[in-house]
Amino acid sequence: MKIAKLTLAVAALIIVFGLSSCSKSDTSNPLAPTNNSNLITNQVLTPPSDIAVVSDITEASLESPMEVVLPVDGKGSPMGGDDHDGMGDKGGMGKMGQGHHDRGGFFHLGFIFRDLKLTADQITQVKGFMALRETCQKLLLKQLRDSEKSIIEAANAARKAIMDQVEAGTLSRADAKAQLDSLRKATKALLDANPVRATVIEGLKACEDTFFDNVDSILDSTQKPIWEAFVAKYKAMRK
Repeated sequence: MKIAKLTLAVAALIIVFGLSSCSKSDTSNPLAPTNNSNLITNQVLTPPSDIAVVSDITEASLESPMEVVLPVDGKGSPMGGDDHDGMGDKGGMGKMGQGHHDRGGFFHLGFIFRDLKLTADQITQVKGFMALRETCQKLLLKQLRDSEKSIIEAANAARKAIMDQVEAGTLSRADAKAQLDSLRKATKALLDANPVRATVIEGLKACEDTFFDNVDSILDSTQKPIWEAFVAKYKAMRK
């Protein structure tokens, strides 16, 4: 009998708690966390220099050629490979210091969009602007990765010349290993000094600026000052 009463009491508490939780759900704001269909709440801004990160390479050995080692995003996914867009999770994660909208070490667009109290129509337009920004970023990052691929292909052609000498008996394996080590170091230096990266970073900034302007164009007089202050703060810290 006591067990039955206890069960009923627990059930009553669950019902009361459930009703209380439901009553507190924010259904008036289309950006409320309960709206799982809204994707813009998870969007973050990543500084261009943290998107266009230089790839690494494996050792060039007598047994195998050099291969690219793509940088990884905040979730450990390769950035800019054939099966990855290079943007990280929902736009990537930057390292932007502290501030109202740069919580957790990166600039979180979801917070500013909630503060703006966007209308349903504005949310639809912002999603379109985000898609344009992502496409712009992907194309630029592909340029960087393609340029790195060309550098590594040239290095592997030099490796093959070294290996041909080993097979011909005109170069010892010890000397070949030393040359391969020097080749890897020279290749890494070329990747680090790759002029395409600087061009890509400037292009990524332009992608962002277009996105900022597009969003600004659909805001009303109350929303604009909030958005423009956020953008100004981000640009002041952007690398």
